[in-house]
Amino acid sequence: MQTIHQQMLFTRDGRLELAEELCWMEQVQQEILAQMEDGSEQREDVLFTELEALEEQISQAKQALRSGTVVDNTGLVVAIGSELILAGEQGGETFTIAGPLSADPRLNRVSFESHVARVVLGHELGDTVEMDTQSGRRRLRIVAIARGKLHAGCGG
Repeated sequence: MQTIHQQMLFTRDGRLELAEELCWMEQVQQEILAQMEDGSEQREDVLFTELEALEEQISQAKQALRSGTVVDNTGLVVAIGSELILAGEQGGETFTIAGPLSADPRLNRVSFESHVARVVLGHELGDTVEMDTQSGRRRLRIVAIARGKLHAGCGG
């Protein structure tokens, strides 16, 4: 099996968010272990499967936090962690550029690896960018850039 090492980039807020998620996963891990020790009514093989999957996620999160790099997302240049509003002839889009582990379309967080993020990264407030889509070429103007919101720490 080939392992691909990819540099993990975080905003300060994204790193805090992953640390919070890691804390929550470790708490769930302890609860599962306690259920297994108590002879929970739930079948032990089901708990073991849940525990195994959770331990893999914990391992990935710890590795990302250990080896990841925090990037600066201050100023009026689009960067990882920027919240954007783009305006175009066919309407606008609002989203936050996130790392691959934090991307979630339901929360309007797109990975910096996505097509739209690659198009706007490094551009400034007021810039117009062009993007190829399935329905043709779109011209979008960056009308707002803001930093991500701060998150409370684990147990805080």
